Amino acid sequence: MFLPAANIGIITEKDGKWRGPHTLTFEEWVAGNLKRTNPKKFEEPVSKYTVHISNGNLAFVLAEAIESVDGEAISDNRDYFILMKDEGKWKFLSGSYTATSITE
Repeated sequence: MFLPAANIGIITEKDGKWRGPHTLTFEEWVAGNLKRTNPKKFEEPVSKYTVHISNGNLAFVLAEAIESVDGEAISDNRDYFILMKDEGKWKFLSGSYTATSITE
C-alpha cells in the first residue's frame, strides 16, 4: 500500500494556535496508532474529493472530511495524498494534512 520511504506530514490548529509540522514515515504513524492502549472510535468520512492524474502514473488527491472521535466532531481536515503506480498498482508516496479544531 505504501512506497518505500513514504511519509506523512501533520499541521494542527487548536485554540487559534498552529502546531507542527510533524513528519514521520507511514510505518511510524501506523505503529504509533497500534500502540494505543485505549483506542477511541475514530471516523473521518470524506465529504468531497478532487483527483488529478498525470500520465496515468502519478495522482494528487485532496480529500475534505470532518474527523470524529467517539461520535463527537473534533476537526475539519484537509488531506493531501500523492500516489504513484508501482508495477501497475497505486501506492502512497505521501500524505499530509491540516486539521482545524471544531469548537462549540
